[in-house]
Amino acid sequence: MKLYSVHVLHKDVGTEAVRIFKSESDLSSFSFFQRGSVQEFMTFTSKLLVERSGPGTRSSVKENEYLVHCYVRNDGLSAVCVADSEYQQRVAMSFLGRVLDDFTSKVPAVQWPGIKSEKDCSYSGLKELLDRWQNPREADPMTRVQEEVEETKMVMHNTIQSVLDRGEKLDDLVKKSENLSDQSKMFYTSARKMNNHCMAPPPPLATLSLLILLFFIGEIRCVAVSKEVGILADTDTLEYVHTVWRHGDRTPAEYLFPEDSRKWPEGIGELTEEGAAQQYRLGQWLRKRYGSWLGEKFNRNTIYIRSSDYNRTLMSAQANMAGLFPPKHAISEGLMWQPIPVHTRPKPMDKELYEEVSCPTAEIEMNKQWKSEKANGIRQKFAAELKFFSEKLNLQDMELKATIFSRVNDLYNEVSQLEFHTDTLRRLRGGTLLEEIFHRFSDKSRGKLGNEAKFYAYSAHDSTIAALLATLGIFYEIYPKYATCLLIEMHKMPNETRVIRVFHKNDTDIDRLIEYSIPGCDAPCTLEGLGKDLSKYFPDDWEKECGLVQGGEVVYL
Repeated sequence: MKLYSVHVLHKDVGTEAVRIFKSESDLSSFSFFQRGSVQEFMTFTSKLLVERSGPGTRSSVKENEYLVHCYVRNDGLSAVCVADSEYQQRVAMSFLGRVLDDFTSKVPAVQWPGIKSEKDCSYSGLKELLDRWQNPREADPMTRVQEEVEETKMVMHNTIQSVLDRGEKLDDLVKKSENLSDQSKMFYTSARKMNNHCMAPPPPLATLSLLILLFFIGEIRCVAVSKEVGILADTDTLEYVHTVWRHGDRTPAEYLFPEDSRKWPEGIGELTEEGAAQQYRLGQWLRKRYGSWLGEKFNRNTIYIRSSDYNRTLMSAQANMAGLFPPKHAISEGLMWQPIPVHTRPKPMDKELYEEVSCPTAEIEMNKQWKSEKANGIRQKFAAELKFFSEKLNLQDMELKATIFSRVNDLYNEVSQLEFHTDTLRRLRGGTLLEEIFHRFSDKSRGKLGNEAKFYAYSAHDSTIAALLATLGIFYEIYPKYATCLLIEMHKMPNETRVIRVFHKNDTDIDRLIEYSIPGCDAPCTLEGLGKDLSKYFPDDWEKECGLVQGGEVVYL
């Protein structure tokens, strides 16, 4: 857990001009020759984020292992910090709030107009705060509760570019910046050229990896660009849709206490009434997005629904379809119902959707991940919580009760990312579904599916969505929630080119939709480009690669 820098800035409400009041950094982990450019890019990035952020907003930009957090108050006073990924977003926001409160108490607002540069600012408490908040639990025991942060919506961006205005290029901003020396600008230009292989022709991507990440980890990697979009689909060009959703709220996957069986009479892992309602609302949301493009009535030639062979996913599919295609008439007196077929496959053979299908090779690879340096880091990070649960589940301590579940959720999100951390895991756990989607898109583009086929839905699990996102190269910070969905659309452009677009709705009951670029696939990502760049994840013989072939025959375990 590390804080690298913090800046206090001011954004003029009228002119929107941004001035840097004070800055402090801890660059001891970098070589002497790197520190100057690292400091300049941190200052450049901090000022840029404040310029592009509205008053009263909190936002974060994540790039691989590092984050930049920005807090702009309504009075224009702002704070930005750069931290590693282990430094929790809500804790960073609490730190920034504390910085601004301390600054305001020592430098009254009447003095702000006279501060033209850091030399004019008398504030001297920034280094002490930066040092103290390297260990946030010692700095403030309540940082894990963070009630004040909940009052302001926090936005997570995947790249610097996502906060810029349409048509604005980071390249030009770097070139014109007064905060960067000629040496740093030369570094940026070189790094930009190195990163062009990720997407060509190069879009205005220029992520934080081009600014800071080379110094942090010594490499540049392709990353997904994300942006929030409206919920209405571009149906003028839309040709085919694949959607994968997670089932709705369920009962516990296993009983922890004897009395749990009485509390959950439905049994373990079953869809709850709230879960069914969540899926119904998701179906209504899909109706809003695709509207008349799908037609008002269910058409078996247009829609195909497939589910994993679990009660909760099968029931979720039915509830979803009730929202997507609400019955228009009674099939019997008093019975408004539109029956819609949901298809499934036996669990041992469902390599696309079944989250626990046997694959010895993948299981061996996963065991390696549990012993990896990353896994050990997670164990150390959550040592207190793991010890607590291993000894006894006793929530008598009210202070612990207020924070433990937030930490457990953080632990769940981080551990879950180990599931698809390597190419082998992506190929064997996510590649089969991605390959099926790709080939169906290809068949549609060649006219093999007919004119009516439009929509293929998978009712599955959080791990299904996570595996698909990981195989596409798309980062997710929060593991897929109940009744959320991934949308992969194919659009037929006027020149007959097929373009692939990826959208993620990861809020159960919030109409918030994020569109992602596909790392490694030239933007706009064509169907041909998708196959070229991601076919390495398509297993040639999944059963054989998994080690299920014995004596020339497939043996499902």
